[in-house]
Amino acid sequence: LNGVDQGRAAALAGNFQAVVFEPDLLALVKGGPEGRRRFLDSALCQVFRPYLVALRRYMRLVAQKNALLKNYEATPNASLLLDAYNEQLAQYGGQIMAHRQKFVDALAPAATHNYAEISHGAEEFSLRYQCCADAPTADALAEKLAAVRAGELRAGFCLTGPHREDLDLQLDGQPARVFGSQGQQRSCVLAMKLAEATVVGSFFGQHPVLLLDDVLSELDDERQTYLLTRMGEHQTIVTTCDTAAFARTNGKIVYVKGGQVSETPFPT
Repeated sequence: LNGVDQGRAAALAGNFQAVVFEPDLLALVKGGPEGRRRFLDSALCQVFRPYLVALRRYMRLVAQKNALLKNYEATPNASLLLDAYNEQLAQYGGQIMAHRQKFVDALAPAATHNYAEISHGAEEFSLRYQCCADAPTADALAEKLAAVRAGELRAGFCLTGPHREDLDLQLDGQPARVFGSQGQQRSCVLAMKLAEATVVGSFFGQHPVLLLDDVLSELDDERQTYLLTRMGEHQTIVTTCDTAAFARTNGKIVYVKGGQVSETPFPT
């Protein structure tokens, strides 16, 4: 399920909102589409329970359809079964795409604004949802599935759908993954994650908790300062091996060593 923990996600959906920063997220820009889909899914699953339900059912159908396509000639009534799968995939996929479009419509301007603050307007960051069909609807996905049916039979697996979508991230009109420097790419990630927090908060009516897992060491001084300033506006929990960065905040520091917890540094 694109890395989303289905069990705990189901229990927490609509009840607890958090935005997580971790070192691996800094590959959100330069990595593959699956990471950007996971970014969307993780945010949407905790805000909208119907999205989580649709995504789980959709991914189960994809697995079933792939199994059918792989053994198509040996399966009785394969054509009728494929029709049934495509009908359900269009139904649940349409729900997924509609939620993704709504989320990105709100996310994009916030991310652009955040990036402008981080970079002091050096370049413009933009992001766009790359929908797999002509529109984020069940009807449009049904048309797309019908159009690729012959190709899927030849390939032996699903060729289109929300599970193959992506976000288009650009800096000054060029792909950020290719043309962005490492620093620019990290600024893109910060801009996107802080925008996620803003949008999740607006959808839910309460700002999510920010969870930063040893991510400060991955950022230079200027980006650390920006993140620490922004996170000071909301409830935030940070883990780090270097407490020096906290000199610029007034948060409470707790030290953990060998399973013991202390509010004062452990003797060296």
